[in-house]
Amino acid sequence: MYVKVLMPDLHDFFEDNMVSSQFYASGWLFTFFAVDFPIDFVFMAIDLFLLEGYSSFIKIILAILSSIRDSLKEMDCDEALVFFKTFAKSLLTDLDTFFCKANTFRVSRRQMKVLEYFFKQGVSKETV
Repeated sequence: MYVKVLMPDLHDFFEDNMVSSQFYASGWLFTFFAVDFPIDFVFMAIDLFLLEGYSSFIKIILAILSSIRDSLKEMDCDEALVFFKTFAKSLLTDLDTFFCKANTFRVSRRQMKVLEYFFKQGVSKETV
């Protein structure tokens, strides 16, 4: 939903290449980003989560996607999936700037409730 509204070009790329958010976001969320990102990044993500709750995950993922969107759009599906597993260690050099960027994305409680509703109903996120 957020990618479709805030980054329609990236959303179109994902749809055209059949790249689901499950390919990248699930692992990040299940591990608080620890599976792919440096430990300092993980600590800052946890701090933001403790301050803001689940909306912080969406903000962080949006900031990640906005940082790599131009690179992704040059790839096919297979290259993108490999890239999602390898980019994090080298991309994030200035964590303060990155998390400031993450905080520029607005995620309201109402939007979170809509996502929760569709999740509980089992409705595909692509239809939201």
